[in-house]
Amino acid sequence: MPFIQPPAKILLTGANGYYAVYVIKDLLERGYTVVGTVRSEAKGEELVKLFPSHAGKLTYAVVPNIVKRGAFDHVLQQGNFDAVAHAASPVVVPGGTVEDFARPAIDGTVGILESIKAHGSTVKRVVITSSIVTTYTFQKGVRHNETHWNEYVVKLVEEKGDNLPPMMLYTYSKTLAEKAAWKWWAENEKAVYWDLATVNPSYMAGAPLHSITSRDQLTSTNNVLSAIAIPHENLSERPWAITHVRDVAIIHSALFEKQGDVSGRRVIVAGSQPSWQDLYDALSGFSGVPKGNPGVGTTTDTGSPNWDTTFARELLGREFTVVGTVRSEAKGEELVKLFPSHAGKLSYAVVPNIVKKGAFDHVLQQGNFDAVAHAASPVVIPGGTLEDFVRPAIDGTVGILESIKAHGSTVKRVVITSSLVTAFTFQKGIKHNETHWNEYVIKLVEEKGDDSPSMMPYIYSKTVAEKAAWKWWAENEKTVDWDLATINPPYMVGTPIHSVTSRDQLTSTNGVLSAIATPHENLSERPWAITHVRDVAIIHSALFEKQGSVSGRRVFVAGSQPSWQDLYDALSGFSGVPKGNPGVGTTTDVGSPDWDTTFARELLGREFTGTKAMVVETEEYYRKKGWSFFV
Repeated sequence: MPFIQPPAKILLTGANGYYAVYVIKDLLERGYTVVGTVRSEAKGEELVKLFPSHAGKLTYAVVPNIVKRGAFDHVLQQGNFDAVAHAASPVVVPGGTVEDFARPAIDGTVGILESIKAHGSTVKRVVITSSIVTTYTFQKGVRHNETHWNEYVVKLVEEKGDNLPPMMLYTYSKTLAEKAAWKWWAENEKAVYWDLATVNPSYMAGAPLHSITSRDQLTSTNNVLSAIAIPHENLSERPWAITHVRDVAIIHSALFEKQGDVSGRRVIVAGSQPSWQDLYDALSGFSGVPKGNPGVGTTTDTGSPNWDTTFARELLGREFTVVGTVRSEAKGEELVKLFPSHAGKLSYAVVPNIVKKGAFDHVLQQGNFDAVAHAASPVVIPGGTLEDFVRPAIDGTVGILESIKAHGSTVKRVVITSSLVTAFTFQKGIKHNETHWNEYVIKLVEEKGDDSPSMMPYIYSKTVAEKAAWKWWAENEKTVDWDLATINPPYMVGTPIHSVTSRDQLTSTNGVLSAIATPHENLSERPWAITHVRDVAIIHSALFEKQGSVSGRRVFVAGSQPSWQDLYDALSGFSGVPKGNPGVGTTTDVGSPDWDTTFARELLGREFTGTKAMVVETEEYYRKKGWSFFV
């Protein structure tokens, strides 16, 4: 299990900063409770308003002066925190001296450590946000790692003092502050029960999540973009490393969850190290950007020759190359355009008819694939017969397995997307697990045929298709070198990533929201489980990475199982949503009484996204598109 895991309580200092807000977002989405320190009540209120769907999971504490001795004592005394993230930086007035930069940085860092030692008896891990500049040696050909320190700038500042540019003084202050933290740790490690690590990011870029009134408030991002706008002679020069702020936040959260002792680790984060020409090329679609000399920039889109980011990439996870099958060239081009920053990592192959015998053969023959994810579903024309539902579902599923057997000699794992409906028994009081099957619907549909109720043929087709897959597996397991698992999600909700022109294209999400808008008598009824589509995707990826055999596993994913009243309450901030009878809905925001999701939660590595966060995000999207069922 992770070292820190939801719903653990985390203290985050400097919580209203550009980077810290991303950290908060990631922690909340993982299921943590966060207390952020800010310099004023007003800043705290602004922060909480950024995350309306996480009410009660994010609060704030006012610390006006972080360098004051004992500044964090009152927060830690009241907190019972499991972990502390120190991202706060003292405010330095422009034109400040070396002492103005260095002393607050050192005192703020050592001060928080002293406070945790004195009052953080429940704390298990502390992560300090430092900077990649603390490790830079100014030596050519060096691949910097956790052992390196910026002794060059330390020596330079100690020689020249206040006469150096602010960037040098900043680098000096960050280096001394981190050194002071590790000195403190060497002297106090045996006297505390927590471990200490730092995250050392490069320049960070990406759209801010919080309110910004001037680009000057985005110091790191501003420095990157303003530097690109200045003419440069050597266009092949790689001036610095940059990283998306979101990636740094994810790494930060993953560091809390990392098993084992991380004491002494310095997580160097450098997403890429582009040349000036690479930056021009990346922005070539915008007017006014210098063209430079196309062809001079040959840097890869990710990675850095100057920094060893092995540990950071391990924490971030997932550097897969993906080939997606689509029904047409046009669909393939649309898909690739969704991920411009992953050029070369995503391509497509056209498979017009997935139920045709050998439909995937040509793709697998050329692929050298390590794994296969089968998420495709045949298109069923409305008003179709039972056979129209069932035969394509079975043939498509068994067909891909036959193709992998014949042509997937390099494949190690196959994951089929099935559905939670395949396991529902219609028996009350049952906590459904991987052994259950929907025999009720099978029997019903086989009796009534084409006269079955509207949803039943779909449920029947999903059930018999998954059964066919496991029958195939029982007959072929010993003749292949890969293992097989299914992922079984319920209704999925969340904002779509791809282009959608009608709400009717969002079958699952549409079904949930339209059902909420329909009047209901029993408001305490829990009609079905729902899950954020992002959680299902994360679990799917984690299933590929799971060590050991997963053959025979059916991963049940049920993020929550709200009552109608819970859904009304979650959406109460929107006009037109029924009020119902507040108090009737008493379901917890996450989890389901009807489904055993132990394995799914293990793979997710955190708690599921809650009901409120899911449906609020989705309704906000629907309202922006003019699709709301409540307006």
